Amino acid sequence: MRFPAPDDPAPSARRMLGMAIYGSGLGLTGVAVGLYAVVAVFGGAPGWYLPVLALLTLMSVAPAAAAFLAVHQRRLPWMLMLAAAPPMMTAVLVALQY
Repeated sequence: MRFPAPDDPAPSARRMLGMAIYGSGLGLTGVAVGLYAVVAVFGGAPGWYLPVLALLTLMSVAPAAAAFLAVHQRRLPWMLMLAAAPPMMTAVLVALQY
């Protein structure tokens, strides 16, 4: 993992667009979970609710951000983007419980 060097070739537009769309989907899902959590907290959600959602969100953001740092590698960015989905889906399920 590293920031791209000046002499690295630019990634293809198709790869960047795919990663941006996938990352945007994860981000919008995270925003929806956050808004739902705010409503749930005002409705009396338990004390563990927000820390668990925050942890799951961070577990999703970290591999998604790392994917953009690994954009010059062939498969690693896609594996990292796929690794970001399960914690976000778990956050959605936890959010919908309250």
